[in-house]
Amino acid sequence: MAIQPGESPVKQVVFAASKAILAGVLRAGDAFPSVREISEELKLHPNTVQKVVQELVREGFLVVRPGVGTVVTQGP
Repeated sequence: MAIQPGESPVKQVVFAASKAILAGVLRAGDAFPSVREISEELKLHPNTVQKVVQELVREGFLVVRPGVGTVVTQGP
């Protein structure tokens, strides 16, 4: 995925991740990539990626489990 100029990187990554979850590419119970992995791959600041994760948790696509990590849920 490449970040396109003109639109918020947070919105772009949230859209791509939620689309992957709804399409079944990322399934319930799958581990979600770490903030570090995503920031390195997309060349984004880790704080930006943390906002993405927070938004996906807020929307019900992800859940953070202490000691386990961030996991994909069934979706909203």
